[in-house]
Amino acid sequence: MTMEELTKLYPKLSAQLGKEAVQTTSEEETKKGYPTAGYGYQFVVNRLNEVLGPSHWRQIPEIISEMPKGDKLTEVTMKIIVQIGNWINGEFIPIAEQIAFGGHASRTKPDAYKGAHTNTLKKALGMFGVGKEAYEGTLDDDNRTPDFREKVAHKSSYNNSESNGFEDFEEEGESKIRVKLLTPIEIKKSKSGNNYGVAKVITTNNETLQLLVFDKNLERIQAMKVNQVITVLGEIKDSPVNGKQIIAKDFVA
Repeated sequence: MTMEELTKLYPKLSAQLGKEAVQTTSEEETKKGYPTAGYGYQFVVNRLNEVLGPSHWRQIPEIISEMPKGDKLTEVTMKIIVQIGNWINGEFIPIAEQIAFGGHASRTKPDAYKGAHTNTLKKALGMFGVGKEAYEGTLDDDNRTPDFREKVAHKSSYNNSESNGFEDFEEEGESKIRVKLLTPIEIKKSKSGNNYGVAKVITTNNETLQLLVFDKNLERIQAMKVNQVITVLGEIKDSPVNGKQIIAKDFVA
C-alpha cells in the first residue's frame, strides 16, 4: 500500500454506507429532546476491511481515564490511533494515521469500555472518510423527523456565526469553554509513553479547572502565555484525583 494508492481509494472508503448500517436512538434514550442517528460499529470496520484489507490497518487504543459519573455510572475516556500502512518483516510501517478521543458512560464497566472503544474508533475512521456523514450532520436517515432536521440546521447556523474558528458541527458531549491560563503548560508522559500537557485555567464563572492537551495541540498551547484567554473545544470531566478537568480537542486564542 502506497500513499498514492490510498488517495485513489478514498472515494471507496468515503462512499455512503447502506441504510442497514444506520442505527437510531430515540429521544427518550438520548435525553436531548430529539433522536440521533449514527452508523453501527461493525459496518464501519467492515468498510475498512473490504477496501484496504485487514492487514493494511491497525488501531492503537489507550485508556485515558475511568471514573464514576454520578452514583450509578462509570465513564471511560479513550484515545485511539488508527494507522494505515504495511507489515514489513513483522513491523507495521504506517503511511497515514488519525487520532481521536472519545468516551462512554454506562452502569457496568464492560459496557463503558465497549462503548468508549466503539465511539472513539468510529471517530478516528471518520477522519479517513469512513462513515463521515455521521459527523457532518448529513446522515440520510428516513427515521429523522422534520423537527430533527430543523434543529440540526439551527445548530449549524448558530455555529457558523459564532464558531470561534471551530468546525461547524460539534461532536456529542463537547462544549466551547472560555478560559484564562493561570499556569504555563507542563508536559507529562502517560503510562504508555505518550506526551500530554497540563495547565491550570479559570473560566468566566471563576471556576478553576485543570486543562489537558494532547498530540497536535501540544506545540500550539506551549506558545500561549500565562493570563492569555483562549476558547477551548472539549469536555469537562470529574477526576477523583485532580477534580474537574477540561479534555481539549482544539482551542483558539
